[in-house]
Amino acid sequence: MHSYLFHTVWLLPATPTRCWQELVTLGSWEHWWPALAKESWPASPLDTGSELWLGVRSPLGYRLRVQLTVQRIVPESSLSVSGSGDLSGSGDAQFLEINEGNTTDSGPHTELRINWSVQTTKPWMNFLAPLAAPGFRWAHNALMRDGERRFRKWLREHPAASVSS
Repeated sequence: MHSYLFHTVWLLPATPTRCWQELVTLGSWEHWWPALAKESWPASPLDTGSELWLGVRSPLGYRLRVQLTVQRIVPESSLSVSGSGDLSGSGDAQFLEINEGNTTDSGPHTELRINWSVQTTKPWMNFLAPLAAPGFRWAHNALMRDGERRFRKWLREHPAASVSS
């Protein structure tokens, strides 16, 4: 298996509560982020031990399936998960309110910090890793940049949570 560490920071034009609601409670991301698909999602709100399956479509054309298990959850603040499937490892997300003076837009803002420490489990990915790892890193970063761009647009165009899961 080949290991990867990813650190992503999104700057979002909404409060941590709103960002949490859209991403975790409502899961509106399936409407604005076409690279991700809910394959299995609990009917009740996420809690420690909740399991969900995500499908991920890479900008390079390959697909991954990942089962996430919630390890720790602090509503409207942070989430830690373990992953299995095509990627094995752990990740966390922190929703931090940032000072209005630190942004170029007025109003409340959130800094969303996303960290992943994963290993690929697909044999072809591990075989190609010595040459393809930079491409896999590029694909992850491109997918996350696209997610941030689309989420910022969604938050601006949908001033109140209006999507049910």
